[in-house]
Amino acid sequence: MKLRYNLSLSELMDFFCDTGQGHQGFSAGEVKAAEKRLGVSLPFMYRDFLLTYGKDPVTTKNNKLLPPNELYLRCDGEEEYLILWHGNPFVWIAGYLKKDLVDVVPDPPVFLCFCEDEEPGSFTKCADDAEAFLLIMLRDAACGWHGGERLKKRAEIERVLSNAGIDQRRLQIPDRSGTCLDGERLYFYCESGSSRELRIAYRAVPERKAAEHLCEAVETKAKQSPKAIESSGVPPAVVFSFGGDSWLNYEPRRAVSKYYESKAQEMRPKPQDGIALHPWIAWMIQRNFNHKPLTAYDWSKDIAP
Repeated sequence: MKLRYNLSLSELMDFFCDTGQGHQGFSAGEVKAAEKRLGVSLPFMYRDFLLTYGKDPVTTKNNKLLPPNELYLRCDGEEEYLILWHGNPFVWIAGYLKKDLVDVVPDPPVFLCFCEDEEPGSFTKCADDAEAFLLIMLRDAACGWHGGERLKKRAEIERVLSNAGIDQRRLQIPDRSGTCLDGERLYFYCESGSSRELRIAYRAVPERKAAEHLCEAVETKAKQSPKAIESSGVPPAVVFSFGGDSWLNYEPRRAVSKYYESKAQEMRPKPQDGIALHPWIAWMIQRNFNHKPLTAYDWSKDIAP
């Protein structure tokens, strides 16, 4: 399949829209009510994003887009900022400088502040405009999208890109992520000084969807009680890799259907650097880092006496 490089924002949102219901946005009335309450108008670019994509699942997959009725102003010394997004789990907040909105700057920069920093002047520019900021939000969501990955080692990144036939030079864009779509995988590549990072999002193929549904069933049991875990046949550990292959791997022995077992060889194998974790720990990792997929791998082979 032909590779597509450096996709537009609308093309990226189309990739992440896999609910079968099309894009979902807020109503013009909701946006107008927020603007009236706040006393400022949103820039056209961001306003259009809210109207077209504001309710798409990807907008709350990792970090959280604030709906119009939750937008608010935050003071920082003598300046005020209109807060648009929260980092998950509420590590940072980001938004527009109110003065830019009052002056009707067409597409103003976005500023970010870490929540633990209460000193005046703690907001710093994180993106030149709305599109650049939204690209960062989509990149953050990528590594948790249907088992997406996050790679930081140069050799591993080069190997993955080479195997996919991707020209790394075409991804090297100053001050922003380069993107590439090969049909089933969406790649986000960025460089900062000597460091580099590659994040990969996957389409929701049927086997991966079945895996996610099974994982959700296990999590429901895990939330109830340890006894519920034992009675459901869920083993006392799961395999999780925090390296280049970031997958949660559950194998509830009595819950896996014959269909799923027949597809096991088509699923991705257990990562070589996988380690055994208790389901509660794995569940907390999933909640914080959005890693939900699994593979049909018998972890007991590794930890059996």
